[in-house]
Amino acid sequence: MKRGRVSSLTINNPRATVDFFSGGTKTWAGDLSPVTFRLAVEATLRQFPTIQDVTVMVDGDPDFGSLE
Repeated sequence: MKRGRVSSLTINNPRATVDFFSGGTKTWAGDLSPVTFRLAVEATLRQFPTIQDVTVMVDGDPDFGSLE
């Protein structure tokens, strides 16, 4: 699987869960990039009227923007 792709997308109204595949390397352009990425994905999925809650993950990690 190529990196930067959607690994899985599950929609069980009103919740959507999306997991992205990083290819083993998570690099961001700046400190706020993970936050901006998460907000963009959430906003995109919330355009659908039945989606109220969105979980965004990278390689199965919902805390992918953490510095730890």
